[in-house]
Amino acid sequence: VFKVISSEHLKEILFRFVVGDICFLIFKARDKELYDYYKENLEELSANIEHPLNFIKVYPRKMEKKQKRIFTELAWGLSPEDINFEAIFRGSSRPRGTTLDDLNVYCENVHKNYLRVLEREKSGIYLDATLRHEGLESDLHRQIKVFIVKLLAEKYGLRTKEEIEEKIWTEKKIDGATPDVYDTIEGEAYEVETLFHEDNEGRKPRDKINETIRKYEKTSIEKINIVLDNLTFLLHVRDLWEIKKNIRGWEQKTGKSVEFFTLDLKNHKLMPLSEFLQKAKELIGCENVLVSSF
Repeated sequence: VFKVISSEHLKEILFRFVVGDICFLIFKARDKELYDYYKENLEELSANIEHPLNFIKVYPRKMEKKQKRIFTELAWGLSPEDINFEAIFRGSSRPRGTTLDDLNVYCENVHKNYLRVLEREKSGIYLDATLRHEGLESDLHRQIKVFIVKLLAEKYGLRTKEEIEEKIWTEKKIDGATPDVYDTIEGEAYEVETLFHEDNEGRKPRDKINETIRKYEKTSIEKINIVLDNLTFLLHVRDLWEIKKNIRGWEQKTGKSVEFFTLDLKNHKLMPLSEFLQKAKELIGCENVLVSSF
């Protein structure tokens, strides 16, 4: 690519990149000589821009069919085991449902449709009982709140909007903190974190999660459940595990408990971090310090 695109032109591209929050420039090399050539040129350019580049060398890894399906389940909260892709993609020039792209594209669409349908379920009762955040709120953030409200309403047999709103509070201040969802029966707070820019106000994901936890320090709420969308959970699972490990002393000192969850759309429930890590262990096919130490 450097023989086609001049270093000066590439330098201009890199300078434009630094104005964004996160930017990726991807080069594909099939041999070591070409890779070394890429890296040498990029390192030289990196020395002359304000924000040094972070070089990540990625090798493609062949995944078994089972691993592809586990990865898809972790990323979208769905299990594609029973999906007949051959029937869905009938007439295609190649067998479908065997590649990671097939599984991801299909399950992403099912995931999004599940949450859209949820908003209209029972004449939209769960959506109507879920208040929007006063500030900016993404559609996904609101949809996850609706998902939690539905789970709690079904758990307690709440059938009308009035019954739900009486027992399941949304965006209501309690002791100075405002949970996204509050279960008045069990006294548990639910905080939704998508870690999108519009939801975390530009803060780093890990900082945002820690701030969410700390805001409950002086409240009477003892159980804090932090719920992330599936893909975000997968991307930040190590951060979540490390945060959980680091706050054990804080939990003992304050008498509070913090748990991390994501969506299990297959079983219509919330999946805890511990269960997610067990599935991740199946994905990598071996024991992992992240899993075995938790």
